[in-house]
Amino acid sequence: MVRIELSLVVACTLWLGACGGSSSGGSSNAGSSPSGIRACLQKAGYGVTEVPTADVTDGGAESRGPDQTAELLVGLHGAQPHVGADDAVAVIAFLDSAAHASGSPNARDPSPTSHADTLGSVTVQPTTQLASAAAASSSSPSGQQSAFRAAVKKVESCVVH
Repeated sequence: MVRIELSLVVACTLWLGACGGSSSGGSSNAGSSPSGIRACLQKAGYGVTEVPTADVTDGGAESRGPDQTAELLVGLHGAQPHVGADDAVAVIAFLDSAAHASGSPNARDPSPTSHADTLGSVTVQPTTQLASAAAASSSSPSGQQSAFRAAVKKVESCVVH
């Protein structure tokens, strides 16, 4: 299993490098609020936990950068992730501007499970749990890479809806 996960991380690294690592692509999420994205994710079958505002603002324990305003943790198959437990498959952070989102530490991090795609003023960061789920879904590196990419796009589709 470790070899499969390692090959997925390598494949994801190559994919992020080839694609530039960010999917800002001019998409607008001007009307996307935490509650709207949460509803979309729940409709898609994910569990969603909203991180308390005090934990994401002003240097809180879960803060992903200056000017963060909210954060959602995403769980597979309706599972509710727990704050601080590292059991989410994705982390969605809301910042006060697209400039702050693209300049956030996770948006600049090139590592596949630390990097966050920037979608307007929102970032979406897949986690090692998502990489593990993708690795378990296929026996080939290309299949794992495709599963990972599809899972990330499914989460991101709720941000740009």
